[in-house]
Amino acid sequence: MDCLNIKSSGWTPEVTFNAEDNKLCIFGRSFPEDVSAFYEPIENWLKKNICECVSGFNLEVQLDYFNATSSKYLLHIMRIIEDFKKNCNVSVSVSVLWKY
Repeated sequence: MDCLNIKSSGWTPEVTFNAEDNKLCIFGRSFPEDVSAFYEPIENWLKKNICECVSGFNLEVQLDYFNATSSKYLLHIMRIIEDFKKNCNVSVSVSVLWKY
């Protein structure tokens, strides 16, 4: 599975994927100038790799602040995970932990 490691900046969150526990983590603040340029590669990575998570998938989000456009992309990410759960041929565990 491809790794995903995006360092945070003053405007973008840190995004990591740990293949050992199939956990995608999004931490920090999210108000990039070009939100689609930041989040679309994450969505594409997730669509490409989530099917390899046959033992389950975990999403952990801890954002101090996010703008309205970022929330749209966070919802897209959750829908990708929901579709994975619905369309998976085997029963998989999916969890979302939203820390606030």
